[in-house]
Amino acid sequence: MENINKKINIFGGIFFLANKLQNIGDLHLEGITTKQWMILVIIGSFKEYKPTISEVSKKFGSSHQNVKQLALKLEQKGFIEIKKDKSDQRVLRLGITEKNTQFWEERQDKDINFIMNLFNKVTAEELEAMNKGIEKIYKNMVKMKGELNG
Repeated sequence: MENINKKINIFGGIFFLANKLQNIGDLHLEGITTKQWMILVIIGSFKEYKPTISEVSKKFGSSHQNVKQLALKLEQKGFIEIKKDKSDQRVLRLGITEKNTQFWEERQDKDINFIMNLFNKVTAEELEAMNKGIEKIYKNMVKMKGELNG
């Protein structure tokens, strides 16, 4: 039970930070939510390939239906296009629009400033330690999920 109290505090702190980060992120983004932002990041990570809702759901770690609702809102706002797959009309593919590209280009300085302020006074050593810790916790979570689903 080595350092159990510290681990419990970190566990709770992650939830607290996630909630606060979502709130402040929603205020900062002006017009989209942090969850919608994450969907855009995931779609963009596929580069020229237009992913399916299922592919985005898997990367996002959420249900197909939840991602579809987020995607529909993004489509209404003009950030993505949702189109039926040419070979399977039941499959929906998600693509980034020019409006999305312009939106991020216009606010690039503001977003960099947001990140710089968020990590103000966090040292390079602390960043490295946080990054390593987050990676290890993530790997543990993936393993635990597999064991729980297995």
